[in-house]
Amino acid sequence: MRGRLVQHSPRSWGRPHGRQRSGRFAFKPGLWPSCAAFGLIALMLWAAHWQFDCARHKQAAAARLQAWRHAAPLILPPRRIEARAYVDHEVEATGRFMPKDSIYLDNQIEDGRAGYDILTPMRIGEGPMYVLVNRGWVRAPPLRADLPPVPAEPGTLTIEGLAAVPSRRFLQLSSQTVQGRVWENLELDRYAQTVPFPLDPVVILQENDTGDGLARRWPRVSAGERENLGYAFQWLVLAGSVLVVYAVTNTRRLRD
Repeated sequence: MRGRLVQHSPRSWGRPHGRQRSGRFAFKPGLWPSCAAFGLIALMLWAAHWQFDCARHKQAAAARLQAWRHAAPLILPPRRIEARAYVDHEVEATGRFMPKDSIYLDNQIEDGRAGYDILTPMRIGEGPMYVLVNRGWVRAPPLRADLPPVPAEPGTLTIEGLAAVPSRRFLQLSSQTVQGRVWENLELDRYAQTVPFPLDPVVILQENDTGDGLARRWPRVSAGERENLGYAFQWLVLAGSVLVVYAVTNTRRLRD
């Protein structure tokens, strides 16, 4: 039985059978995926804008504080003051310390060593008002029952430093009990109830040396705008990622 010879055209050699893919793409998003994607992107862009706005306000506040601290110190008058008019300002007070009403603020760490911050009220001038002064840090002795003696200038002296509100700046509110002159934490209103004289609503972080041997290295609070800028950048990256995923998942390659 003789078979038939089937001839193929040379042009058909090597040509794949079936449908071919082309190099063209089409972007065909659905309605609901588009609404969801653009809603997320709008929300993330708003969050980034909010973080940029917070950073701008913090930078302005830091510049304002820097200007206050380089300005001439405010003189504390011998009458009660409003805290908001003096807080975060460099201040100056002249008067006499009342060492018998001093307290030792416990659990204060300096260079890895435990100690106390010494807070002593000062009578301002000859008036009725007093202000509490954080005079600095002293190392705790080996026996916790022994309190280190802290000398106090008996005469009139001038204290220079930064006015602060304890609950906002350097001390925290606590319900811990008070053990004699040792306090775990300080609440200014609570301390005012233990003394027989009126007290200004700020604490002075003493910066000038009065020869008492106390260490004074107060931390300066940074503006914190870098944290907000970092968050803003993260939100922008997330918004860009959502946009890329939306574009890729809704793009299709066209077929013949």
